[in-house]
Amino acid sequence: MSNEQIVYIQDLRTDLALDFQRKLEEVISKNTKKDRYYILAIARQLHTGQVETRFIISPARPPKLIGTICYYVDNKAGKVERLWILPYDIPVPDDGKGNLIEEVAQSAEGMPIIYGG
Repeated sequence: MSNEQIVYIQDLRTDLALDFQRKLEEVISKNTKKDRYYILAIARQLHTGQVETRFIISPARPPKLIGTICYYVDNKAGKVERLWILPYDIPVPDDGKGNLIEEVAQSAEGMPIIYGG
């Protein structure tokens, strides 16, 4: 992989993260009247190649699902807590060394994840 491709991937991931953050802030702003709730974020690739991100609001804690990010929002306490990030693939950093991302691994603890790699 060339340095140009690496920079492009980093820029793309930064843009995706900023877009996700903006949309998450919109969801939280629209739900300020709710005391406590969960937000389940799900992203999928459309047949057009574009990525669609959906945010599902739930009064109950959702189950852990591969390919999701979950937040707990407590408006009374003014607190937002990320509960898990469970990507579709094995969580490794971009450095290519295969080091496990501890936070993601802890989120997946106890899940029946099977990797057929």
